[in-house]
Amino acid sequence: MHITERVVGQDVVLSLNGKFVWDARKVFSAALKEAIKKTSRKIVLNLEVLTYIDSAGLGLLAISFEQTKLHNIALCMVNPVGAVLRILDLAQLQKIIPVYDTKEQALRFTPSVLARAT
Repeated sequence: MHITERVVGQDVVLSLNGKFVWDARKVFSAALKEAIKKTSRKIVLNLEVLTYIDSAGLGLLAISFEQTKLHNIALCMVNPVGAVLRILDLAQLQKIIPVYDTKEQALRFTPSVLARAT
């Protein structure tokens, strides 16, 4: 998996590209750690080009939500498609981590709104 980071105002957008599987855990954890250092507000996980996620990836997303919460940082996901959307729906992860259709929608919401959505 390849991850790109973009700072948008006070928020950080991490775009995940490829397959989010066990082998990607170190790359994802390092990117999340850097994003936490760069924001005190919100991290948006852009999933529009993520092609697959397995149980390890799902677990890392759930752990990431807890990690960001410890730092008083909101976490949300944007635009999961195809197999990733189906897997997230089956796992019902959107009950824990808010999901938005676009980056713009996710970036418009304040962390207090995101906290109430979970």
